[in-house]
Amino acid sequence: MCLFKAEGKFGVGICFRDSLGHLIEVDSMVFSSVTTAFECEATALQDALQIALDLGLNWVVFENDCQLVVNAVLNNSSYMNELGSLLSNFRTLLLSNVSYALAHIKRQANILAHNLV
Repeated sequence: MCLFKAEGKFGVGICFRDSLGHLIEVDSMVFSSVTTAFECEATALQDALQIALDLGLNWVVFENDCQLVVNAVLNNSSYMNELGSLLSNFRTLLLSNVSYALAHIKRQANILAHNLV
């Protein structure tokens, strides 16, 4: 995720790897919106989940380097704004797919996604 506040945009990078670490899908997106880093990370997760569903991927572990977002999803935190809607949608889709999981990783392990942006 990368914020471009001066331009009023943010970008996300998403990559999928198989169990051997080989890339099977990469995507980057730029959104015309000024928002918080927390909301950007939540948007990236939701988009990654939708891509996984569209591709019919099974046994996906979604990794995110924002501990706050991971905790908010896993701990069922509620927010009374657009962020709450994003988290709720992601949580519902995640829980409806028993072969999907969410994990926190260190930023250093997420370099490819950041370079995509």
